[in-house]
Amino acid sequence: MAVLHVWGVSGRELASIPQQELQDARMLKQILSKVCGVPRFRQRLLHDGDSLEDTARLDLLEDVQLVLLDYCPTSKRDVAELYDAAECGNVLKVEIALQRPQDPSLTTSPTAPSPLQRASRNGHVDVVRLLLEAMADMERFHCYGSTALGNAAAFGKMGAVCMLLQAGAKKDNGTVTPLYAAAAEGHVEIVRLLLEVRADVNKNSSPRIATTALGAASLNGH
Repeated sequence: MAVLHVWGVSGRELASIPQQELQDARMLKQILSKVCGVPRFRQRLLHDGDSLEDTARLDLLEDVQLVLLDYCPTSKRDVAELYDAAECGNVLKVEIALQRPQDPSLTTSPTAPSPLQRASRNGHVDVVRLLLEAMADMERFHCYGSTALGNAAAFGKMGAVCMLLQAGAKKDNGTVTPLYAAAAEGHVEIVRLLLEVRADVNKNSSPRIATTALGAASLNGH
């Protein structure tokens, strides 16, 4: 069985993978992200000194070298471009920004929502998937106290809610919890899902608002 050997810059072998399990360089990077804890966007694969594109076939190769990159310096314009692409669901532009590689959790200001929060709010599941693959911060709050999961729950985006929960998002995080947000807006299926994963029904949205998810639903007539 043909095997592809992956070497680090130190000369140490990092992995050996049967070639039949690999379709292209992108798939190899996704496998290696579990080995080294670094997303594929910060990986470069070299063969004979040449960088391999994500679409490169690997079936004729025996050895590749893995180089791990730091995030590149990022301007405010770069941050805004990723935010705008995430907000409108432009998968190609998000991929290009992440390939720089750009930190996926940077925001235009300390109180601004992150690209993941905005993509989750708008239900752009393909962008959410990319940002999660890039290891964007799922638990970051914006100025209203919601995480990405809270944003998705508040706006009834079931696909994004499921994806974030599967990725390990905390179900009770935020000064406005996902369950409270979904209940307040009357998103019954999302409330049901959060209850199934044992979200805390007794957690208040905020110390300033002395009500639970049930109270919020009742107040809003849901």
